[in-house]
Amino acid sequence: MNIYECPEKIYKFLSFEGLCKTLENQTIRLSKPSDLNDPLDMYLQAAFGKDTEAFLVDLRAKFLDFVLSDMDFSSLPDSQFKTRVMLIGSDLKQALPEQKEFLQKEMLNTPIEKLYDLKRLEQTGQDIISFVQRSFEIDGVFCSTTNFRNLLMWAHYADKHRGAVLEFTPNREKDSVLLASKKITYSDKRPLLYETAKDMVIQSLMMSIEESVRAIMDKLIFTKSCDWKYEQEYRLFVPSCIGVSQSFTTLRYHSKELSSIFLGCRMNQQNRAKIINLAKAINPCVTIYKAFVMPREFSLDFEKIS
Repeated sequence: MNIYECPEKIYKFLSFEGLCKTLENQTIRLSKPSDLNDPLDMYLQAAFGKDTEAFLVDLRAKFLDFVLSDMDFSSLPDSQFKTRVMLIGSDLKQALPEQKEFLQKEMLNTPIEKLYDLKRLEQTGQDIISFVQRSFEIDGVFCSTTNFRNLLMWAHYADKHRGAVLEFTPNREKDSVLLASKKITYSDKRPLLYETAKDMVIQSLMMSIEESVRAIMDKLIFTKSCDWKYEQEYRLFVPSCIGVSQSFTTLRYHSKELSSIFLGCRMNQQNRAKIINLAKAINPCVTIYKAFVMPREFSLDFEKIS
């Protein structure tokens, strides 16, 4: 049974300089999430989105749905909300039908401040946001793709075809850390701390701050704008791996995981020879290809040279 999202092969576009470091040190580079190249990437917007008033109006209805549910409220995490929810839920469930209807209408007209401690809720949201921002200065991310032929990526990430693409085959026998790479979700909507009023009710009443942090971190790290869909990206996320005084960290890969290299069509002969020597020193069985431009199409093809 395959428990990993990571495909059998992943690819990393690199400039010649980055290529040399990756081969000479037999390591991949993990960057801070805050340093990724898209300024819109991994940006955490305000907890409630823009229309706060409409959000809070809906919050009353979702809170009512929650207290009318069949869940065992005694299982809720201990908080000042727990007692309030248990009392309201008990009153509603024990009320006669006509009383229940009156209580529901009354609750829907009750100022939200009497149901929720909004100041505490807002402070919790800010605490979560601050924790995420601090984490993004010490966490590490390695980005890869499943597409080594994309012309835009050759231009952007392989120094206009003077660099290369490394093919990694994550080693399952040795439980390679690369296997933890997960597929990016592409969306037109930015992740929010609370997507809906229902999310806020569930998170504030049923989840600890730590659980809320993990939930939003996962969405932030593995969600990007649809404009980047062509990258077919996967990401490896490693928490708390970069020192406070460091700008990045590295992670060693197994020699057999380096399975192929695709050299850019503009890489000169001297650089090609250097890369081949470095690669063969890591894995003598690595396959080397050289890219060439197709004469009648906007595309590349690859010739095996070693």
